[in-house]
Amino acid sequence: MSTTTHDVRRAGVGNRDVEGWDHLMTDSDGLITTLVVMVRPLSGLIALAEAMGPGSLPTAADVHPRAGVQGEERSGRRRRGR
Repeated sequence: MSTTTHDVRRAGVGNRDVEGWDHLMTDSDGLITTLVVMVRPLSGLIALAEAMGPGSLPTAADVHPRAGVQGEERSGRRRRGR
């Protein structure tokens, strides 16, 4: 039987208050199949990344290959007014 677990936690990183949310899914053998971690606010995420060291978080280009493309949305349409 697979399970889904959610965990909300608050902590301090440096002089920042950080709130984190973990979403963990396991398969019938108890092995982790999905782990999603969200951290807020952005200033707390930045402090956490700095505390963890270089390369600890993926860049936008790692997550979405077109993230570095200027002036286009995922659908390929041009953005107006930018």
